[in-house]
Amino acid sequence: MSNKNNIEQTIAEFNQILEDFESGKIPLEQASGAYKQSIELADAIKSHFEKLKNEITVLAEDFSKSNQTENIND
Repeated sequence: MSNKNNIEQTIAEFNQILEDFESGKIPLEQASGAYKQSIELADAIKSHFEKLKNEITVLAEDFSKSNQTENIND
């Protein structure tokens, strides 16, 4: 549950920075720092979803192997 809240918080922070850029709320002096932060957040989000993709792939492979074993035994 904590991991879910963490990724949701990361996405929310990323979206807030994007909204602030789009609306012009970020002063020029802070733009570089906000840009760097948005890149770090985007990398964290990408990493999280790549990890999830790998977990799903493993689960799908395990399910496929299990299903094949059941078909052989039938």
